[in-house]
Amino acid sequence: MREKYNLVKLVRNGQTQPPKILIASASGMGNIGDDMLASITEAIFREVCDAEVRHAHVPYNWDDVAWADAVVLGGGGLLYDSSKNNVDQYLSFLEHAHYMGKPAFCLGLGTQGITTKYGKRRYKEILSLAELLIVRDEKDALHLHEDVGVHRPIQTTADLGFLFSKYLPDLFRHKHYELPATYHQLKAVKESSKLPLLGVSLVSELEFEENVTSNSPGNASKKNEAWGQLVSNKIVDLSKDFQIVLFVQSRDDMRYYEQLKKSIPDATIIELKEQDDALSALDFYRLFDGVITSRFHGMILSLLAQRPTVLFDGFNSDKIKKAVDSLLPELNSHWFDHKNIKNLKPDKSLISEFSLTDKQHDEINSAIVSAAKTIDYVRSACSKYGWA
Repeated sequence: MREKYNLVKLVRNGQTQPPKILIASASGMGNIGDDMLASITEAIFREVCDAEVRHAHVPYNWDDVAWADAVVLGGGGLLYDSSKNNVDQYLSFLEHAHYMGKPAFCLGLGTQGITTKYGKRRYKEILSLAELLIVRDEKDALHLHEDVGVHRPIQTTADLGFLFSKYLPDLFRHKHYELPATYHQLKAVKESSKLPLLGVSLVSELEFEENVTSNSPGNASKKNEAWGQLVSNKIVDLSKDFQIVLFVQSRDDMRYYEQLKKSIPDATIIELKEQDDALSALDFYRLFDGVITSRFHGMILSLLAQRPTVLFDGFNSDKIKKAVDSLLPELNSHWFDHKNIKNLKPDKSLISEFSLTDKQHDEINSAIVSAAKTIDYVRSACSKYGWA
């Protein structure tokens, strides 16, 4: 029989204990954005209810849910059904929490296409059981309500990544973290270089080329190849006026960077190999004099670091444009696609032309305020169980 958690206090061995929170996410898989979000989610629950936190990843393990008092899914773009395995693995955390009578919270989630009958049925069934469901864009909420049929209230807040600056000091202390040697090496490069540092954080077009070639060969693959070449050519042109730093936001991008470096021998590749090294990402971005990125959390890091920022979207992706349109419309002049990339001047004027304006700073601050509403939602949900 399913037992509902309605305890005012958790008592173990005769003593009141903080709740055990399991955070299921895509962290630990070589993507800095996912590692950032997992750390921020942990910090939120430690702030709200002094929780004991454990992180879990796919493949799903029943013992992880059995250990926890509550399960959290997120954040990040975990909701998509191009892979049935993705649907089943992540939803298992929520489904089995429900069977065990434990609350499930979904924080900062993004959708990346839910189109199959199976995916819609499963997401409708399981997400509707969540105690709290928060997505990072109004279009995501609309998709889940109208297209998927999720029949529970859905809250919308800005991506949890906007809270990174808020929680960094606490995360450094809690994890006893120190900046890696690669940070000090890049700082030395900056101090010795006669050229300004341009941070480049791009979605690997090779990754998309493989996906497109296997799923829909032909014109789509040719368009992807052409777009990737346009972006690469711009970076090569910019290398005449900038010291290029290829920042590996995801290990999927490494092969693309290695090929790009063949055209820019003086470029520096920065790869953060340890999961906790995601905590240093903002410090790296602060070393850059400008940033070009098609990585969603590359955009957020650049904005938090207050760097001159140029934005692209990867092939077959609109994550950055969606965020710009809904949260940061003043940044539309910083966003480029195949239609207007020719207008991007490959010289040092990039720094002055794409420096952030007062209006853009106001929008970024509003996004931070929106993301912080997540904390209030979590506090309200936890208070129902006497945890906050």
